Amino acid sequence: MKNNGTGAELQNLLRENGNLCVSIIFPANPVASQRIKDKITLDKKLEEANSLIDAYAKKQKLEGVDKLKKKLRSLYEKIDFSQAKEGAGIYVSGKIGLLKYFDFPVKEKVIVGASFQVRDLLFQSGLSKEYYTLMLSMNGIHLFRCSVERFEEIKDGNFPKKFADTFEYEKPSRGNKKNNAVRNPEGDKSVKVQKRMETFFRSADHKLSAYLSAGSPLFVAGVKKDIAIFMQVSSHGKSVAGKIEGNFEHGSLRKLEQTAWKKMQALIQSNRKKELKKLEEAPDSRFAMGIRDAWEETYEGKGLELFVEKDYSKTAFAGETPGKISLRTSPSKKNRIIRDAVDDLVEMVLSKNGRVQLFENGDLEKYDRVALLKRY
Repeated sequence: MKNNGTGAELQNLLRENGNLCVSIIFPANPVASQRIKDKITLDKKLEEANSLIDAYAKKQKLEGVDKLKKKLRSLYEKIDFSQAKEGAGIYVSGKIGLLKYFDFPVKEKVIVGASFQVRDLLFQSGLSKEYYTLMLSMNGIHLFRCSVERFEEIKDGNFPKKFADTFEYEKPSRGNKKNNAVRNPEGDKSVKVQKRMETFFRSADHKLSAYLSAGSPLFVAGVKKDIAIFMQVSSHGKSVAGKIEGNFEHGSLRKLEQTAWKKMQALIQSNRKKELKKLEEAPDSRFAMGIRDAWEETYEGKGLELFVEKDYSKTAFAGETPGKISLRTSPSKKNRIIRDAVDDLVEMVLSKNGRVQLFENGDLEKYDRVALLKRY
């Protein structure tokens, strides 16, 4: 999945497991003019993170955390609150310093421990799938490379393509002796323009192969007639995920960007529903439901694909038996508290080369928020 670096960033964060890791996630104020309050809130979160770093370092007998605190402060000072969209995340360790903006609502978190909180990055990765928007008109064809984070026109040797209509008008004339009807040059012109448009759109369609080879979806925009001509001659019909009717030639690119993204969001949601069918169709022997069963199966290496709600959190307790957790409080001093077993489960699945699918809150209610497809 192409995601403008999110996948590579995620892998880098996972490699830091076992080291001191700091994750600060904060939501942005929905009212842009009120975002000065975000800075005040984050100031407090930074103080909280520093206190947690000191406590963790003391418990683990770590030294040299002042350098990590400076890195945390440096990233904090780089935050552009006007660009924070729905929220932002700061990720810091000895080797990592990452600032990430989110395009979906996030919950406030300050986590200091032996691993990063990666679920928000995973969800952002799902939104960051690359897609293309093709804008058609009689004047030319423009191709845009898009994701939730960008809407950029491609300007290379293939696009944009300019259409030149060189049809020459003719004076009305009589036909031959057998047919004395007056010929209509305007009718001839419309037929020829139609043919030239087909040729023009077909030539542009051939160029699309270089961009759609990775299976990226394509949205086709233009007036209804132009879209119809393109679909008639295109060899990329299976890649077309939607059509956007309208004339976007004159100053309407922002509207085109917004409409294309709404259609992409609908496609992402549709694909999530298709993924859920895997759970509905899975035999009982290949399926585990709930955090405890999913944990045990993953520990044994059986976790193929984890389905989990993006904000679901659960405290658990690990005893002396490897791979077993309890969800009830135990007075035994031998039990280790797992503050968020869901995050640890996500990391465990990924570390064992499994896949993780994140869903909106409530989508997995009938599966107790967590479900696992097993390898065998």
